Amino acid sequence: MASLALVHDRGAPAAAPAAKAVLVVTDRRRCVEANDQACDMIGLGRDEVVGRRLDSLLKPDMRGRLS
Repeated sequence: MASLALVHDRGAPAAAPAAKAVLVVTDRRRCVEANDQACDMIGLGRDEVVGRRLDSLLKPDMRGRLS
């Protein structure tokens, strides 16, 4: 099972050289950065992911795991 890490955007660089899928989201749950693993997991390109709300990117079963 792939894991997804959410990083809250507090002005820090979004570099995430990790084997995990990483989405950087704002307080309003809007994606401002995504690594390749996250885009692959979601099935969309980075340009399709960045700018969208988190709940529109995740499958319903994944949404329940996030607070």
